[in-house]
Amino acid sequence: MKKPNVIFILADDMSYADIGCYGQTIIKTPHIDQLAAEGMRFTQCYAGASICGPSRCSLMTGKHMGHARIRDNSARLESGTYCESLKQEDLTVAEVMKQAGYTTGLVGKWGIGEPGTEGIPNRKGFDYAVGFWNQIRAHSYYPEYVWKNDQAVLLEGNIGFDMNRLYLHNKAHYLNDQYPNEYDEEGNYIPSGVKDPSLAVNTHDLCTSEALGFIQRHAEEPFFLYLAYQNPHGPLVVPSLAPYTDADFPSQKHKEWAALITRMDTDIGQIMNLLQELGLDENTIVMFGSDNGYSAWGYFGLNQDETVPFFDHRGPFRGGKFSLYEGGLRVPFIARWPGQIPSGTVSEHVWAFWDVLPTFAELAGVKPAGEYDGISFLQALRGKSAPEHDFLYWELGHAQAVRLGNWKAYREHPLQPTQLYDLSKDEGELIDLSADYPEVVCQAEGIMKSARTDSPIFTNPGETSQQELSKRAGLVPNGWSYDSPEHLKWLDDLDRL
Repeated sequence: MKKPNVIFILADDMSYADIGCYGQTIIKTPHIDQLAAEGMRFTQCYAGASICGPSRCSLMTGKHMGHARIRDNSARLESGTYCESLKQEDLTVAEVMKQAGYTTGLVGKWGIGEPGTEGIPNRKGFDYAVGFWNQIRAHSYYPEYVWKNDQAVLLEGNIGFDMNRLYLHNKAHYLNDQYPNEYDEEGNYIPSGVKDPSLAVNTHDLCTSEALGFIQRHAEEPFFLYLAYQNPHGPLVVPSLAPYTDADFPSQKHKEWAALITRMDTDIGQIMNLLQELGLDENTIVMFGSDNGYSAWGYFGLNQDETVPFFDHRGPFRGGKFSLYEGGLRVPFIARWPGQIPSGTVSEHVWAFWDVLPTFAELAGVKPAGEYDGISFLQALRGKSAPEHDFLYWELGHAQAVRLGNWKAYREHPLQPTQLYDLSKDEGELIDLSADYPEVVCQAEGIMKSARTDSPIFTNPGETSQQELSKRAGLVPNGWSYDSPEHLKWLDDLDRL
């Protein structure tokens, strides 16, 4: 029997309830909803972290934040910031799939291997890769270049794009936006600063084109495609406000957020249509999820504890991106595989991104050689009983969180008290039960100590600022030499922003 193709689609910063099948009533997502209707929708899937880079590291390497190489988006140095990259010894999902005979492709946002390092996609198991290796560069949908394998490819039509205006638009309150994006009467975006708007290239559209091309080129062999879209991560901008151009929304930003998601949904529809045309539909697993929880507050000029009530898309959870409460970690996830995954099912199986590597290994029939924290959930995908974790663990800076059965323990800092919530009755994490169940708190705090090793780069819970800076002495920002072309280009980019 031919091995199944695998397509893993990852949205960026999409909220738990941004999709119709998760309760959204305003944003249109018919193709993603169809995936759920024809496959399985998970209600207790957890991201590897509550921010981009670490979550993608967990997804690719099968390790939780107590062991992952990348545990934050960057580390603070006295001389700037340092962006860590994967190393040669870090096993990735792509390397596992290549071992099993798959052709592997990455399209979109990588974020865990800087240009010029051993962590770029082509050195971590991908046969073909195009997109953004540095995650901050992925904040622009109209960059001057993207990476294709180990070469920078110039997008001449985007030269001069006014990224500064876009960031000012992003920071402004949605009801008092002094720097709105410009759209024509039909709702088509007019890129600011470029010489000829008709030649500007939107990288979401570019990624869809690349994904379709990869599938077509490798239709006759088993392939693994990791499609890591930018949408709907801000700054908010989209080639067209359709189908919301004339909708009665509170602001233009609301239309942009909705249009970013619907545009991605439409392109997922293109991918599904192509699979049918090529006769690959029955033998292809398609998975869809998001890299972290609720984040829309950041793109509407709101504070982190505020919500965007119009969409009601945080879900029933507390917190959001950057937080280890459920709102930052619980993400939507859908999987479709005709004849293998029961259609129209909802699973409450508890799993996290670090489970993807062993799941794909079991699926492909290989045993990974490296160390990882994950457990395969392949049986859960098939609607059967699957092994469960004794616990799930996260950390970000000084904060730590543990899920232990239905219990969720959380603390901001080792010197602060541990909070305890019963998720079976309190998904919103509103009622702290730590005083009533000290034995559970003690168990969770024991895991917070034993489930991790110190990172030589990123903040470890409880470290002082001086300890953090001292251990990073001698590191170069972004991992490059100061006179390397990559670092000089990075400095130029920062100057423009």
